[in-house]
Amino acid sequence: RGDIVDRNGNVLATSEKVYNLILEPKNILRTEAGKKATKAALIKYFNMEESKFDECMQNTDSFYSVAMKGLAYTDVKAFQEFCSTKDGADVIGVRFEEEYKRKYPNGSLACHLLGYTVSGNVGQGGIEGYYNSYLNGVNGKTYGYLTNDNTVESVTVPAQNGYTVVSTIDLNIQKIIEDNIEEYMKTTGAKKIGVIAMDPDTAEVLGMSTSYSYDPNEPMDTDALRNMKVTVTESTEAATEDSSEEGSSEDTTDATTEEPKDPEKITYDFSSMTDDEFKKTIDDLTSDQTYEALDAVWRNYCISDILEPGSTFKPFTIAGAIEDGVVKDGDTFYCKGYEIVADGTDPIYCHNRTGDGTLTLKQALEQSCNVALMQIAKSEGKETFSKYQDIFNFGSQTGIDLSGEGSGLVYSEENLNPVELATSSFGQGINVTMIQMITGFCSLINGGYYYEPHMVDKITNSNGATVENIEPRVLRQTISESTSAKIRQY
Repeated sequence: RGDIVDRNGNVLATSEKVYNLILEPKNILRTEAGKKATKAALIKYFNMEESKFDECMQNTDSFYSVAMKGLAYTDVKAFQEFCSTKDGADVIGVRFEEEYKRKYPNGSLACHLLGYTVSGNVGQGGIEGYYNSYLNGVNGKTYGYLTNDNTVESVTVPAQNGYTVVSTIDLNIQKIIEDNIEEYMKTTGAKKIGVIAMDPDTAEVLGMSTSYSYDPNEPMDTDALRNMKVTVTESTEAATEDSSEEGSSEDTTDATTEEPKDPEKITYDFSSMTDDEFKKTIDDLTSDQTYEALDAVWRNYCISDILEPGSTFKPFTIAGAIEDGVVKDGDTFYCKGYEIVADGTDPIYCHNRTGDGTLTLKQALEQSCNVALMQIAKSEGKETFSKYQDIFNFGSQTGIDLSGEGSGLVYSEENLNPVELATSSFGQGINVTMIQMITGFCSLINGGYYYEPHMVDKITNSNGATVENIEPRVLRQTISESTSAKIRQY
């Protein structure tokens, strides 16, 4: 499997050759001397327990018993060198199979961007999953065939290494992000944090992280759940046992006609448990519940989950209004602390309930005035407002080359009634993903060019030659360069 490297060539994921130790009980048990010498050598060079050796010898007619997995080359080499000496001449029935183990030299760093692999070299999540077909190598094979003159010819098709994926990630930026998240969680705390760093002129992701992580070297390690709060589905096994104990032959008919109920959910706050409570709770989870809990750790909050953007949405409202000539630089708005957007509706307040007074368009954004934004959106009308929601890609996936991207949720033009239009103008009542927000923001400030966000710069082969370049891709122009310049200034 090919490597994953950062933009500067630092290795983020690689494959290391390891060895599986195979025993041949039928050969080992042919002589007592062979059995004794082999057992002693395995204990000495691989710290194999006697009980393990005896267990492998149970099937006396077998030529294949996997005794140990993932051995390092240094250990195998030392054993083989011993076997070639006079003292090791009686060792018999031991061989090694080669395989490759995925290694992540930086541990949990960039875990959600990288993903991990499972049995069979299959990538899961992150770059490992999205670019699996590029990363995977192809096994070699040797086969024979019978020629016309009844001789056997042998053909070998060599193995091919997987391609190397050169990501857009900057390892230093990634580490800075993660260190600051960790420090913030210790000193201030939050339910969840997400951070993305992106180049606004290309939409290349330079770094991305959340406030929880796992080690892709050990993705099934439940210790990653220690400081999390997760929700899992109640075990159906327990529900079945309960119903069999409580039910009787007399009420069977009533039970079968009952409407099926959605499975109950259980929430565990592991962060508030003692170590013993945590261990017991984890041990009591079914395998399905364990996977469900770990999925919360593997999930990339920055691209999969939605949030209410609030005031960070205001530049988009203003940009669309400037672009369509609804407002212009120097226009003024009056804020008395609230706005009634339609007859019979309750007042919608500004964060400054005493009112901001008269504000220019620039000041409306600088001071984050809700009332001014509501007035701008009302002047735009729902058709124009909805148009720019679509142009900036809110409510749709960005197309980033990572699996599991969410879409967000915004009001359609038909459903932008006065209240919905007013609250949407300052980012409340709608939901977006972080990747939508940052990609849209890049477009706001880079001259109005909406690039497809991406994680990978190029694909190279094992010799370093470029197989495929992944160039920045402009999907559309959202606003003019002059509007973008005003937004940058504001």
